[in-house]
Amino acid sequence: MGGHLAPETVVAPAGGSGQRFTDRSVVMVLLGGGGRQVLAALIGFVTFPLITRLLEADEFGAWSVIGQASFVIGLADLGLTLAVQRAAVSGDGQYARRMVGLALMVNAVLLPLLASIAFFAIGLLPEVAEGVKSQLGPASAVALCGGVVGGLCGPLRGFVFARGGASRIATARVLGSAAYLTGAAGAFVLRLGLLAPALGLLMGQGVELLMTARAARALDPGMALRPRWPGDRAEVRRAFFDGAAGATISVASTLQTGIDTFVLSAFVPLHVVGGYRIGLRAPELGYLLAKQVTSPLMPQLGSPEQRTRTARVGTGLFGGLIVSLMAPLALCAQPLLVLWLGDKAAGSVPATALMLMAFAAMVQSIYDVVGSMVMLGARTAWSGAIPVLVGTAANLAVSLGGVRRFGVWAVAGSTPIGYLVTATLVWMAARRLCGWSGAYVRMLLAPPFGAALASIGVSLALRGFAHGGVLPSLLSCVAGSLAGVVAASVLLRLALHGARAHERDCSAMPEPRVSHCPESAR
Repeated sequence: MGGHLAPETVVAPAGGSGQRFTDRSVVMVLLGGGGRQVLAALIGFVTFPLITRLLEADEFGAWSVIGQASFVIGLADLGLTLAVQRAAVSGDGQYARRMVGLALMVNAVLLPLLASIAFFAIGLLPEVAEGVKSQLGPASAVALCGGVVGGLCGPLRGFVFARGGASRIATARVLGSAAYLTGAAGAFVLRLGLLAPALGLLMGQGVELLMTARAARALDPGMALRPRWPGDRAEVRRAFFDGAAGATISVASTLQTGIDTFVLSAFVPLHVVGGYRIGLRAPELGYLLAKQVTSPLMPQLGSPEQRTRTARVGTGLFGGLIVSLMAPLALCAQPLLVLWLGDKAAGSVPATALMLMAFAAMVQSIYDVVGSMVMLGARTAWSGAIPVLVGTAANLAVSLGGVRRFGVWAVAGSTPIGYLVTATLVWMAARRLCGWSGAYVRMLLAPPFGAALASIGVSLALRGFAHGGVLPSLLSCVAGSLAGVVAASVLLRLALHGARAHERDCSAMPEPRVSHCPESAR
């Protein structure tokens, strides 16, 4: 099972922005985007070690379960955020307002119900120490309220994204993350124990909800921002139909990102669960940090005229960057993890989770951009949902089938297996959507695969040296990352040149052969 955050679906107008992007302009969009999103992620790098250091081992294990339950509840919107986004880009302002009201209505009823169920389920956790048991109820109640607040924010966030308000969302997240850190730190000063991160979470989600609501009203002053059931039954049916694929992806992503913690908590002591969460946090935050720079590409990925160019540049840059970061993280970063998160990160469980989840992030990065393209550009959103479903099924099968015998190895190892299945199916769907040949796909994948070979090779060569202390670990990680970045840069340049030449050749072919060329060259 994975710990990576499920990416938000951002629906773009079918015709894109109307601007013809070049390879160079796509690169500039990638490199220039996401500044405030990066700041929000960096605040997370401060908040997490604060929690790990100030909670006892069993307390942190309990918080891992509580926090993950809150996160899962925040995603349970029946896919209506996707319906809101489709409505927002349709040009019908009244329809978009009704969809926001419907989504808020469903969430206002469904999320408290799910939070109540989760509250009683958390109370049944096995092997809870007496000192933790007394804190479990208040902390889970507050944190689950935070999950409900976060869930109410979802439709509004989707509306703002679809209306081109990514910078406003970034601001809301920065302020929400800062409120989380401030609230948790203040509560720790008051010696509130397990209640401290729960209060911080509630404060952070509350601030983000208020700022997102403000952004929605700024983009549409007529937005009522209240739960409302539309009077038109056909409209409601359409909304749930549009949201069905989004709900499927949300559930599947939730299973991949959240169920691992619950599976482990049913079979191992809480301190082992806490160690597992510590190990996967660095890949989780690293992936989130790098992911932010790709959000400006969403409109181009939804455009038939621009998606091939955007996908090839985005895959090369994003995949190459993630692979270059994650390979040294998996093989050389254990001393740095201990420095960052304290002695709880020193055991075999965090090391295992770190290695396998970093590898999972590498696999995920190879299909992330192309997966968004399929979700946005295919005839139905189900073309993007099916690969995720099949990958999740493989993930669950390995995790549940192996947890009794192999413990953390099975749970963490199931994630890259599931992502490999998803990646294969996503690239098959992309080939059908864009008419890419096998040779063209290999050309697009050359930068991240080349980065993997270079970064893994250097990291393996320096692994023994890296475990000699913090400075050797840092130097080894830098060397491994640089090797990957250089390899990705060279291969991306060659791939872009080869793609342009291939497309020129395709354009000169007789009409019957054009169908074998990339879509952008037709």
